[in-house]
Amino acid sequence: MGLWNFYFLAKDRNDRYRFFLQKLFQDMTKFIREVESSGKNSVIVFIPEHGLALRANPIQPAGLREVPLPQITIVPAGIKLIRKDHRQILPFQQIISKPVSYFSLSFLLSSFMKENPFQTQTPASESLRSSDSRFIDWSDRVPETDFVSENEETRVIKIGQDYFSLTKGKQWIKLSW
Repeated sequence: MGLWNFYFLAKDRNDRYRFFLQKLFQDMTKFIREVESSGKNSVIVFIPEHGLALRANPIQPAGLREVPLPQITIVPAGIKLIRKDHRQILPFQQIISKPVSYFSLSFLLSSFMKENPFQTQTPASESLRSSDSRFIDWSDRVPETDFVSENEETRVIKIGQDYFSLTKGKQWIKLSW
């Protein structure tokens, strides 16, 4: 049975999701290896449009994405820098744990245009990071953004710990789930 046949025969949403995730990671790995083999400095940006809404909540059932709730719209994004001499550099990862948006990521990319990330040191360990003054902590530069998510009909914002939705009648209502 081929992979796509498995997808269409799988009745469980989690099985279909697992299939797509495995396929995505295989394709991403293949793409990254191909870019690495080009021998050029490269920046790969990966930003999913939204989550899959695997789980239901009191506001909407699983699979429905009409209300852009944080469970659907807060998704991991990635930026991978590939040096032309990538095999000589050990991998180093920076994680941005504060809330960011497309605007924050575009700020980071514009920073790469101003200060070439391939001309700075990218140490492979925390000890090198703290001792190397040439190292740029790109994650510290990304501006934090407030949660705002919208589609054609609905806007959801976060104020403090609460989420609010703008109704069709142009009134804000507090969401609880």
